[in-house]
Amino acid sequence: MRTMRTRDVSYGLFLAAAGCSGSSGDPDLGQTTDAPTYYEDVAPILQEHCVSCHSEGNIAPFSLQTYETAKAVAGPMKSATKNRTMPPWHVDASGACNSWRDARLLDEVDIATIAAWVDAGQPMGDAAHAPAPFVQPAGLEHVSATVEPAVDYTPNADLDDDYRCFLVDSATTVDRFLTGYKVHPGQPSEVHHVVVWGLDTPADEAAALALDDAEPGPGYTCFGGPGAGAARTLIGWAPGSGPTHYPDGTGLRIVGGRKLVMQVHYNLSAGTSPDRTRIDLALSDTIAKEATITGVGDFDLNLPPGLPHVEEAQTTAFAALLAPVLVHGVFPHMHKMGRTLRVDLEQAGDSTCVVDVPDYSFAWQQFYFYDKPLVIAPGEAGATLIRCGYDTTLAKTTTHFGEGTGDEMCLGGFYVTY
Repeated sequence: MRTMRTRDVSYGLFLAAAGCSGSSGDPDLGQTTDAPTYYEDVAPILQEHCVSCHSEGNIAPFSLQTYETAKAVAGPMKSATKNRTMPPWHVDASGACNSWRDARLLDEVDIATIAAWVDAGQPMGDAAHAPAPFVQPAGLEHVSATVEPAVDYTPNADLDDDYRCFLVDSATTVDRFLTGYKVHPGQPSEVHHVVVWGLDTPADEAAALALDDAEPGPGYTCFGGPGAGAARTLIGWAPGSGPTHYPDGTGLRIVGGRKLVMQVHYNLSAGTSPDRTRIDLALSDTIAKEATITGVGDFDLNLPPGLPHVEEAQTTAFAALLAPVLVHGVFPHMHKMGRTLRVDLEQAGDSTCVVDVPDYSFAWQQFYFYDKPLVIAPGEAGATLIRCGYDTTLAKTTTHFGEGTGDEMCLGGFYVTY
């Protein structure tokens, strides 16, 4: 156990932001000379980065679709964007540890534009210059199958967060490869994340069926994982994500005829309406390179209670490779005490950052894919080092590794091809 020194990453604000309009000024529109305005400068930023969640009927607690709604939360919006807590993107965004595909990130000019607009008194600007209304991202280019639970599920109203696993048909009788997916939450205001696992063997499937049979109603209670056998992660989704496409020429095997486990996290601050979330799948009979999700973890956690920060680490050695391994993306995973997670690759005397999560949030779980894959070179043995930090101030006893709500995890999943 040791205390981690967290980096204090500060982002400069350009208060005279480039690209801001509104130089003429119009007191009747509430516009300050030379200040950015809502319609010309701020609304386009919100449309591109925010309203996929911050719109009526979606998971965010308020809308940002109109001038009035944006002005009502102007101060918190300035703070959240300055601190980069919004839009939610929890891997390191500084460029010090890789760059990421489809990153939900505001650049510094966007952040400065919002700050300058707030500081100027939120001038409205000219509604004639409003951007086109937001349209949800289009679906997959082709949909091979759609999977969903057999019946609707009404979340447990006695809980703030309901984690429910449903067994769904794999939609294929022969082995095929998952190359992309799009999640359609039945109740967008409730569904906060979705994870899907594959069950490869009869024993794995029987274990999941037993859990399902043991509880009344559709599905069964689950939290950190499916609780059944050696399940393989296939899908990870969080609100705001559009269709996910695995790297070209790659895909994950779905075993024909086996059930899939679909975990849905319901956040119930907006109510408990019946839900039946569905997922469109893009499947291929053949691919150039089969991908797999492997990873590293610290499975021997002993986290004392009452500490604002406690860190544990695990080094895992690997033998010299015969051919390159390409790491295309990562899936960091801890539970609710988790605060920081970092994985480094050590090989031939060099250390390479694989992923750095300085502000982990269990509520925002997803795959993060690199702009370019990370290459683990052949011919040299090496090791991975995973470090996870936790806040155990609310715990009453020592916390160990496990799938329960009071347990913890320290895992880094890697989407790789060989």
